[in-house]
Amino acid sequence: MDHYKNDYSKDDDPMMWQLHQNRHALAKQNKTPSQIHAEVNKFIKNAGFKNLKVYQPKFIVGAKTAK
Repeated sequence: MDHYKNDYSKDDDPMMWQLHQNRHALAKQNKTPSQIHAEVNKFIKNAGFKNLKVYQPKFIVGAKTAK
């Protein structure tokens, strides 16, 4: 993940500001998406969330994107 300046301010758009902060923190850890996903699943299991489902996205290598 590339590092870049957060163009959002906490006052203008708190959700987008926090999303950028989270992405920046994850990028600094140099983890793969699979590692992050496994940690989130472990957190959800340990936190006791009953009705929350997390789906692993399926990426198709070489797939063409729609235009």
